[in-house]
Amino acid sequence: MPAVAVIGLAGLALRVLGARGDLWLDEIWSLVQLEPLTSIDQIFWRINHDNNHFLNSIYLYLVGADASPLLQRGLSIALG
Repeated sequence: MPAVAVIGLAGLALRVLGARGDLWLDEIWSLVQLEPLTSIDQIFWRINHDNNHFLNSIYLYLVGADASPLLQRGLSIALG
């Protein structure tokens, strides 16, 4: 079982290292789509685009556009 934990921690470390840096175009695009919204439920009804992934959009809405890129990628890191 310790080998599985070591592999899991190594994978987490690689994901965190890979998530550093500026946002990519699709990530910025998601934030731009969220900008005019005033509540979370509008994610389901006002954004009609294939770049709108509900769970990720909700997370980005809650974290906010001013958060660090690493925090904005937190959901992807955790679910990766």
